[in-house]
Amino acid sequence: MQIILLFTVCAVLYGCNNNNSSLSDEQVSRSIDSLDSIRHPIYRQVDSLISKSVYICTYFNKRYITEGTGFFLKIGDRYYLASNYHIIAGRASSDTTLLLDSVNKKLEKYEEPNMVYIRFHGYANNFIDTIYKLKNGNTRIFISTPAEKNTRKVLDICLLPITQFPHGIVVDAINYDQISKDWIIKGGTYLYLCGYRYTVKDTDHLAVADKIVSIPKNSFKYADKYILANSSINLKGDSGSPVYAEINGKFVFVGIHSMTIPHGYGDFYPEILSNRMVTYPLSVVLSASNLLDLNLH
Repeated sequence: MQIILLFTVCAVLYGCNNNNSSLSDEQVSRSIDSLDSIRHPIYRQVDSLISKSVYICTYFNKRYITEGTGFFLKIGDRYYLASNYHIIAGRASSDTTLLLDSVNKKLEKYEEPNMVYIRFHGYANNFIDTIYKLKNGNTRIFISTPAEKNTRKVLDICLLPITQFPHGIVVDAINYDQISKDWIIKGGTYLYLCGYRYTVKDTDHLAVADKIVSIPKNSFKYADKYILANSSINLKGDSGSPVYAEINGKFVFVGIHSMTIPHGYGDFYPEILSNRMVTYPLSVVLSASNLLDLNLH
């Protein structure tokens, strides 16, 4: 088995491949089935976290829209696929009127996704790809937060209810009721982003547990809306990845990776920076506390 250890600092500003051309059946199949996703045991605890992440790819019918990472939340006996709003809805969370599909100006009509492919972990280290609807007709099935007052902004979080799983898959979900609420992340703490990203050649995906570093001279806690970390490079596919911190010798789920703010763009995100002293590029993680805004109980 090929084993790749990646300890680069990484995140992505709305990390998706904006290739919006229509796809044939063969291309749709190949875009999912030929991906050789590999689990990377950095060490035993982190390897167990990688199994909680899944590769996801959204389409409008056969037209590719975007892709990234997701993971599963368990709430009682219910399961949800969790990821970013800009991945599942195919719209910018900072302005929900903007479709990611509209990046390709040659299209006659822009669309938001109506289905998502999920690459599940199966037994014997195999993978099982399954498609789920994102809409019933024009009605969204997934859950997102209401727009902020007098704005078109929403939290960059979406949940899709999953009522059936394919036979032979392993569902390694984060238990919503057991999410820790008493953690504090001190400046300089390593955070672990567990997601599916493109290789350098943009032809494959790899499951990666990567280190990012919370910004110095700051601390973050569960009640905060954002966790900020320093990044160095942008790679596709990290959006929607669950993020963990090693606290008191244990790995704790602390949030969902959303985007990277590059140098020169900080003034566009005053609500995120909150007068903090930061350096760029800056990785933005939505704190796990934001899940409470989805009113899941």
